[in-house]
Amino acid sequence: MKKLTVLILAVCICFSLLVGCGNQTGPAGTQSGTTSTPSGTQQSGSTGSNSGTVENKKPLRVAVMSFYCSSLLDVILEENWPEKDNLPIEYLMFSNGATINEAMGEWDVAITGGAFIYALANYDCKLIAHQIDGTNGNNVMARVGDPIIDTRGAVVPGICGTPEIVEGKTILTAFGTTAHYTLLQWLQKIGADPNKCNFINQDQATVYQSWVAGEGDYCVLTAPYCFYDWTGDSEVLATLRDVGGQLMEACIATKDAYENRYEDVVTFAEWIYRATNKLAADKDYAFRIVKNYYMNAGKNVSDEDVLAEINNKPFITSDMAKQLNFGEFAISYGDYYIEQGMIDPSRRDAIKQNIAADVFQDALSRFK
Repeated sequence: MKKLTVLILAVCICFSLLVGCGNQTGPAGTQSGTTSTPSGTQQSGSTGSNSGTVENKKPLRVAVMSFYCSSLLDVILEENWPEKDNLPIEYLMFSNGATINEAMGEWDVAITGGAFIYALANYDCKLIAHQIDGTNGNNVMARVGDPIIDTRGAVVPGICGTPEIVEGKTILTAFGTTAHYTLLQWLQKIGADPNKCNFINQDQATVYQSWVAGEGDYCVLTAPYCFYDWTGDSEVLATLRDVGGQLMEACIATKDAYENRYEDVVTFAEWIYRATNKLAADKDYAFRIVKNYYMNAGKNVSDEDVLAEINNKPFITSDMAKQLNFGEFAISYGDYYIEQGMIDPSRRDAIKQNIAADVFQDALSRFK
């Protein structure tokens, strides 16, 4: 089995900007669990702020996470769009989307994952773009030899699990993330009561490490961990696609940035689709960008696993985005969390109101 070495970068000597972790409370409405909170900010950097025409402009603070969904940042930096478009940026790297939400107030825009729904519902952030179809890459796992594997199809065709086996067991996941969403969808499909399971809340890298160390009865592994060669060690019980779920990775802006820096937010959304167009057009280019992004984030991910993500989680190009019913996924995604009691029903209208179709359309209008 491949092993992943996670290096937490406390200081990046290449850049001068240092930031704290933000508060350490979980997103509102998440279920309780027993673990420590992830470490928050891992790395920070800046670009454009000392160059010519942009030196007097306030940088746009960009939050990213140390995963594939945020790899577009390296395209933006490599192409030097912040300087070319007179919009300097500072970036802050976090361990996952939940810790991005926890650091509200430290950033203006974020290239994030499934945790974006909490930002819309609870913090009045604005949905401005979808950059990746992340449906593949979210797997519920058991160890080889577990009797649950013999229940495949017993309740739902193609899916392992029964309430009798699952309830009372310990399951490793990351609250407020796609892993958590996948877990709840699976339990619902097989008819198991989540309140009768013992959830352990860890950041995604720690879930992987804990699982390898023999902890937990079941776990949810997201990309890149789910793409590792688990032959002879673990087996997939269900995937997000198996249980009827979908994930559209998302870019968001804070309410303040949307109201006071609208044109900058539109330019940022334009960069997102410039980047996805380049990544989708050239797999070799995408491989280099994603591989380097992981390395710069302190993660040693194999070539095979990088290719697995590129092949399974397609970038959403500007042409593809124009075909989206923008906001449809956010509403259905939010409804699921409301049904599960993880978002207050009174916030459904907030989710709808925080879909910034104007930013999305204005950004796409720049692509002819």
